[in-house]
Amino acid sequence: MYTSYLVARHFHKRNAALIYGSWLLCLLFMAACGNLQKPSEAASLSQAWRLNVAPSSQQFESIYPMIAGDDVLCSAYQERNLVFFCCGLKDGALRWRFSDTTLHDAPYYNLKAITLQDQFVIPLGNTILTLRKKDGKPVWRYDIKNNAEQFLEQMGQNSFLQARNDWTTRSSSVLRFNVESGKVDTLFQRAWPDSCKLLIRTPAVLPNGNLIYSSIALNTVTRSTKAFWYLLDGRDFKLLKSGMAYTDNAEGLGITKQPIVVGDKVILCAYDQLFCLDGQGQEQWRVKMPRDMLSSIPLFYQDALFCAMEDGFLYKINVSTGVTQWKSKASGTPSRMEVFGPQIFLVGGGDGLLYTFDIQDGRMIRKMESPNNPYRKNAHFRRFIGLDAAKGLLLLYDGNDLRAFNLLDRDK
Repeated sequence: MYTSYLVARHFHKRNAALIYGSWLLCLLFMAACGNLQKPSEAASLSQAWRLNVAPSSQQFESIYPMIAGDDVLCSAYQERNLVFFCCGLKDGALRWRFSDTTLHDAPYYNLKAITLQDQFVIPLGNTILTLRKKDGKPVWRYDIKNNAEQFLEQMGQNSFLQARNDWTTRSSSVLRFNVESGKVDTLFQRAWPDSCKLLIRTPAVLPNGNLIYSSIALNTVTRSTKAFWYLLDGRDFKLLKSGMAYTDNAEGLGITKQPIVVGDKVILCAYDQLFCLDGQGQEQWRVKMPRDMLSSIPLFYQDALFCAMEDGFLYKINVSTGVTQWKSKASGTPSRMEVFGPQIFLVGGGDGLLYTFDIQDGRMIRKMESPNNPYRKNAHFRRFIGLDAAKGLLLLYDGNDLRAFNLLDRDK
């Protein structure tokens, strides 16, 4: 009996210690979390660091930042050459810079680059450039003389896709690149009729491995434009289904963005229309918007679609129905959007200001100018925006300096 009492007392003490220890850990955790407040609602965000990447006389709208782990890659012009800068995301310390004297043209600012394995993969006009993340050394390069889409789409762990439209051979094709070797193969090709010019866009890859892409066909005789979407089997690339993307017109209007994959659905943007397809290509809804989406791209977040349109408004749209939940005044020719907790960010191309909105009701939280804008001509924010949620940093660029801003207020 006494032995049983000792055993029971031992376990009672041990459990009490465990409970007390767990309670103490909870208090410490809550105290630590108390130092982290909600995303800042101050009129201006505090700057974490700044890296100069272009002289004041050579202001340039950089490519969108490519974030890979603790590194960020951007670009700028220096002495008529395109220079890439890789810096530490935490402190802005320069890791390396790379310049190629054969690259003179400005890359499309709204391009879709990717990071695969240990490489940055960047479409630059009709060139694909791959740079090693750790030191900026070129791994391989692909050049071809035709009209390349400035959008890459990852396919599997080691491959990516790009569409090419060749005016000389009158054909369009989708190429698959192996990121390790640079080997290229053609997945499928479409020939143009004599009276037609065809533009196809880089496909998106659905969760089941199938592909969806769009095309615009301009009849050079009648000047009529036809726009379609195509669903392909991801194994043999045979056509599963196709449909109209935009009504026939004489203005050259059609699909203007890459497909946005939302779970088992796909959102497509065709000039001033948005429409949703399910995984089998069945149209779920289609809505007409007041304007097109020239410079931004749709963003899917928490069961809603956010669209910054050319009418100067940001729209929140129910992804299941296409119904607009709210709209808020922003700026024309806006950047892409980034989200951090309950806030959504974009840069207005028309005014160079950072806009921040509440994601639930569309309330404007801030309209912030670049720190140098009052003192230097044209030192406004460019349509360049990146965000790292883990570090709570927003990346912006003012034509000369890459800047990181703190998104969280911390108690001092």
